[in-house]
Amino acid sequence: MVAKTFITGVSSVSLDSLTSGFNIAENVTCDPNLNEFAGFTKDELIGLIEKLVDTKALNTTAENIAEIMRKAYNGYAFSQIAKNTLFNSSMCLKYLKYINTYHTLANPEDIVDIACAYDASKIADIFKYSQEYILNEIIDDYYNDNEFIIDRLSESINLNLIENYDKTTVLSLLYYLGYLTISPCDDLDEVHLVCPNRMMKNVFRRCFTYELVNETQEEKSLAFNLENILQGSSDLTDFMDSVSKYLSLRTTNQHLLHMTEAYLVGVISTKLESYKKIKRKDELEITVPNIGKKFVDLYIDNKKGTCYIFEFKFYSKNKAEQHPNILQEKIDEAKAQINCYKTAVEFEGKTVYSYIAIFESVNCVHFEQV
Repeated sequence: MVAKTFITGVSSVSLDSLTSGFNIAENVTCDPNLNEFAGFTKDELIGLIEKLVDTKALNTTAENIAEIMRKAYNGYAFSQIAKNTLFNSSMCLKYLKYINTYHTLANPEDIVDIACAYDASKIADIFKYSQEYILNEIIDDYYNDNEFIIDRLSESINLNLIENYDKTTVLSLLYYLGYLTISPCDDLDEVHLVCPNRMMKNVFRRCFTYELVNETQEEKSLAFNLENILQGSSDLTDFMDSVSKYLSLRTTNQHLLHMTEAYLVGVISTKLESYKKIKRKDELEITVPNIGKKFVDLYIDNKKGTCYIFEFKFYSKNKAEQHPNILQEKIDEAKAQINCYKTAVEFEGKTVYSYIAIFESVNCVHFEQV
């Protein structure tokens, strides 16, 4: 006799009894007592690093390695009242094996376990089974709030029996498949879902800026002018002209529906992914003395000792008509921010050029080195 059984699987998206009669099982996916069952807490990860990694050889500490991994692998929670967020255990072990093998602290976002390789095309496939207005709502939620709110997670999803997914079904699927996670909150009458970390944010960005509105051959052939960046020059007029030209060509009515500063930076950053002679990162986290953590909109490293940082501002044509002074306000705001970012500890001893770019819709109306 089997007194008790505990079943885990790839995903729980087919949560129905079907014809098997196995409808007496209890779904404990969101049980707060099991929240820490499927991942590492920070303390657990630090203990694991101390056992598996020669931190002295890497001239670092277990706490520092855990902090490097946090931005890419942490952020998962499986209950609305979870006390701790979790690190993806599979990705953590893959990373620790890598740094032990190559004796270097690599960028965690570049080290992905194949078993956990999340694909933007899979998100796009899910959206294809939902109505367009649902997709638009989700894209707007992502770029405006980075949070998705539903009444509750769907607990009975049989993909073979659903023709059109509603918003709750779409977001529940993305949760069960690991693209989204629960953000613990005090309001138990609704579920707040978020992208758990930078890796998942990048997957969503690629989905919204590439998978859902594919580049035409003409758009793919239009390259950014990176000549001066590769040479370490401070004159990036040609670069920004090529960016503006690409945006005017790339932008469709679907893009315009969701155009925000974050969306603008996302499109540019996605295009830059194909240029292997540079390193680029959007929303680069930096530390400003006496202020704390800040985020640079776009960071480019030419791999030759010169770095470029950009602060973007965006407003719509309707906003410009309502507020005649908005351009100057955006310029002043952007200058204050970029001047602050230049003092970050990460840029000490480096050659860093900084710029502001103000966009009215897809048109760059002001570009300046600061």
